[in-house]
Amino acid sequence: MFEQLIKAVSDWPVLIQGAIGSAIFWLVLLIGQRSASLIALKYSSGSKSRRKSFLLEQRLKYFYRTTTDIPARSAVFTALTYRAFRSFLKATIWLTLGLLGGMLVPSLSVIGYLGSLYYLFGALNTVTPVPDTDDPAGKVAEITAELKKLGVEA
Repeated sequence: MFEQLIKAVSDWPVLIQGAIGSAIFWLVLLIGQRSASLIALKYSSGSKSRRKSFLLEQRLKYFYRTTTDIPARSAVFTALTYRAFRSFLKATIWLTLGLLGGMLVPSLSVIGYLGSLYYLFGALNTVTPVPDTDDPAGKVAEITAELKKLGVEA
């Protein structure tokens, strides 16, 4: 069945194949990004420290949208880039472990690849802008209030 599908698609013009490949890539990226956002939201409510980390990141993203102060925007951009880079490094470690583990036990490579994808989508979520439909100033106040409840100084 799968081989027949591949053969049928390979008979199509290259332009159509490229368009379909791009559409599939976009769909996987969209689904992965949305899934990572939902997983991060659910995962953050599991413990107080994860919730603090998630809220601090969200507050940075919304604060970036509210301020016009160039030095403040630069500092927030740097902080978000640093947070994304940490996730990227974790993804690289998972990928390396998956490649090395795959030499010993092939199923370990799948675990490494999935862990790598999780952290890559997490890094993407860190630098993805907040929705235009949200009120950034209101969200900053809401997140700051929740952080105060958790004992974090604003």
